[in-house]
Amino acid sequence: MNVTVATLKLGNHYSVGDYGLKMRYCDVGGTKGTVWTSVDASCEVYDSKAEKVGYDMNAVGTYKINGKLNNGYIVLTSYLQLTSL
Repeated sequence: MNVTVATLKLGNHYSVGDYGLKMRYCDVGGTKGTVWTSVDASCEVYDSKAEKVGYDMNAVGTYKINGKLNNGYIVLTSYLQLTSL
């Protein structure tokens, strides 16, 4: 039996220019629990610039799940790498 206990989303909002990549902010919009769970979510940008080819920028989403089927934390990490400038 498959049961969806939550939908977790981590959005990255960034700009692209001759300076490379710049992450403006992250968000967890669209994250939701189900009838069996509730989800508390937050995110933080840890590295906001990728100024040279090969550099990356990162955001981390932290999700606390409370429910009848499971409890605990899940962490999603995004890595966006500059491949050409």
